[in-house]
Amino acid sequence: MINSISLRFTRPLLAFTRFALITMVAIAFSTSSYAEFGYSYVEIEYEHITFESDGSDLNAGDFPVEGSFGFTDNFFVYGSYRTYDVTQFQDFDMAEIGLGVHAKRSESLDLVASLGYIASEINSFGQSRDRKAIHLQLGMRGELTPDLEWEGFVGYRNIGEFQTAFSGAFRYRFSPNVYSDIEVLVGDEVNTYGIGVRFLFGQ
Repeated sequence: MINSISLRFTRPLLAFTRFALITMVAIAFSTSSYAEFGYSYVEIEYEHITFESDGSDLNAGDFPVEGSFGFTDNFFVYGSYRTYDVTQFQDFDMAEIGLGVHAKRSESLDLVASLGYIASEINSFGQSRDRKAIHLQLGMRGELTPDLEWEGFVGYRNIGEFQTAFSGAFRYRFSPNVYSDIEVLVGDEVNTYGIGVRFLFGQ
């Protein structure tokens, strides 16, 4: 299963890339006077992942670390690191950095787009391989109440099991700079769910 992860650029990826870049430019030039969501934060969570392979599921847990830093009125940079011990003889490490853009559409809704670079290492039965990929995401962040946020994204990664994925989260504010959240990702052959704590700064 893990051995099938590979780097490949396809026509759907190129089309999605063009669309994402055009969207990012459009969002960057779309401004408003509404208050912004927080785009500068550090987050720690527990994440459970299920790989679907040959009619069976492989499960693993991890404590990934994520972070983001907002700059100017619309842009942010982000990064994350994950490591999964899938079996006794297989593990998978993945780091990602990227650039994103956001803009308010209403008092309680942001449009968000991001473009990231993934570096991963697959260790399987004593052999190690490196893989690189591009990660594109388009989505929205919204506010249900002053203390309850939601988000939803569609993403594409040209790296094996992680290709097309839909993700979402609910985030509850305990204090002005501390949130707890529940996150879910549903992909072609990978599903994840997690709970975490997000610490905002620079607000």
